[in-house]
Amino acid sequence: MKHDMIMYRQNAQSLDQIRRISDEVADLTAEALIMRTTAQRMQIASEKMIETARLAQAVIDQSRALNNRL
Repeated sequence: MKHDMIMYRQNAQSLDQIRRISDEVADLTAEALIMRTTAQRMQIASEKMIETARLAQAVIDQSRALNNRL
């Protein structure tokens, strides 16, 4: 009987530990998804900045070409 009570207590402690670990895993997973989303957005922003720089260079080149005609 006493042995059964010890086993029940150990099971309850293990279940509590499982809940805590599960909560931690959920938090870490959510953080990882946020970080991945942030990294993806940073990649998109970087691509947009490169595109903007190319367009700006094209405007500069055309402006120089027009000025050289004058």
